[in-house]
Amino acid sequence: MSGGFFILWYGSAMKSKYIFIIIVLAILAVALFSYNNNGERTDTATNTEVTDKDSVPSTLTLASLEAREDWNPTTEVEGVVRVEDGIPDLQVQEYPVYTEENSGFVLKYLEPVISQEMCDKYGVAEHPYYGKSYCLETSPELFNELIILSKDTGEVLHKFSLKEGYSLIIQKAVTEGFIARLGFSNETEDLYVFIYINKWDNFADQMDNSHFKKYHLDLFTGKITEEERR
Repeated sequence: MSGGFFILWYGSAMKSKYIFIIIVLAILAVALFSYNNNGERTDTATNTEVTDKDSVPSTLTLASLEAREDWNPTTEVEGVVRVEDGIPDLQVQEYPVYTEENSGFVLKYLEPVISQEMCDKYGVAEHPYYGKSYCLETSPELFNELIILSKDTGEVLHKFSLKEGYSLIIQKAVTEGFIARLGFSNETEDLYVFIYINKWDNFADQMDNSHFKKYHLDLFTGKITEEERR
């Protein structure tokens, strides 16, 4: 009887041991599966989703800007309309394109082609402040688009079209950079674009900039405000 009891006890103990091992392995497998799934969900959320509206992922996208709580793009101001077609290229493509980059944003617009000889055609003397003048070879009406892209993805973040009769060219006698430029505010740590536009009465011969306006575009919110002229 004692031998039989020992065998029965030993067999039960071995079965219990195997059952215990199986349970432990099952728990480990479930834990590993859950860890892998959570890791995949975290990576997906990091790369393609913005769950917290106050945080923007390192990859700059339109979705990351739209997820911000302060996202409030201006759709229209005098002479300027926001465009949502997502096309990253300018309509006028037979002339050089100017680009400028800062903190992941790429500013893009038609580059002015200028020469001193054109000033003789327009009858423009030397610039009163800068001396030698350079005058525009291309018509001001062609300078009617401004695009801001993401350097990371190449997608359009902001795009604007000027209304008929307006131009990014202030006057035919131009100075370098007097169209639009990227800027950074040390006080507010905001990145922005200054946009200069002019209302032209006649693209053929107007030389003054009496209708000149200066706009401030916040690149993170899309809001446009008019700056005071100084």
